[in-house]
Amino acid sequence: NTNQNEWFRCDFDFIRDLLSTSNLVLTNEYRLYTAISDWLLARSSDTPILTYACELLPLIRFSQMLPIQLHQIEQSILYQRNNNEQIQELLKRLLYQAYRFHTLAPLRRDIDRPEFLPLEWYLPREYTEMNITDRVDIQSTLRFGIQVDVQTCSSPVPSVDRTADWKVVYRKRSHDKWTLKVHRHDETNETHAQVTAIIYDYERRVLQVDRGETFIFTTSNQYELEIVLNNPYEAKELYLLIKPVIS
Repeated sequence: NTNQNEWFRCDFDFIRDLLSTSNLVLTNEYRLYTAISDWLLARSSDTPILTYACELLPLIRFSQMLPIQLHQIEQSILYQRNNNEQIQELLKRLLYQAYRFHTLAPLRRDIDRPEFLPLEWYLPREYTEMNITDRVDIQSTLRFGIQVDVQTCSSPVPSVDRTADWKVVYRKRSHDKWTLKVHRHDETNETHAQVTAIIYDYERRVLQVDRGETFIFTTSNQYELEIVLNNPYEAKELYLLIKPVIS
């Protein structure tokens, strides 16, 4: 289709810059892998594939995939092809790092803090599949100052389970200014998390991404995210992401 052809025509530098972005809004990291895999396999010869793969694949955050998705990578065409053993070895190493993260990250409070470096590789991008915790109609007048209860994953390790409870207060201060207050209220230990607001227009296109720095939540504090809408009259919806992270 047209979108696929346009994707295949993207040059290497564009792809590399895309993968280097933390503010990338996408369904999940596995979808990014399949897109990059298709792009690599569309190259005409094995030499560019190997050269490009060695630079691009380490930029994919395998740590942010579900176990079933990591297993699917082992079954993928790029992994299974017989004529690129170097790519398979590279993927094996990256998958090992992801599995190690899944195993050890939940134990960081109990063992001698295992290192996860580079840190960026172990932090989530802006995933709209698992991390969306609430949605607000920006043009509505019903939610000014309204408090809502939301749930997220309880751990930095990706999961479909949502067992962590949060409270969020939305306050519209003017036609283009919002304040979001986020509070974790069910956890006795500290929770490191990032809060992101994604603004969509009426065509479901991303207008704006506002991401806060990693914040240490306790039951006695809260995080405030100030949002200034760049295009207040085009803005339709605000999606909130709360992402537990390692630090």
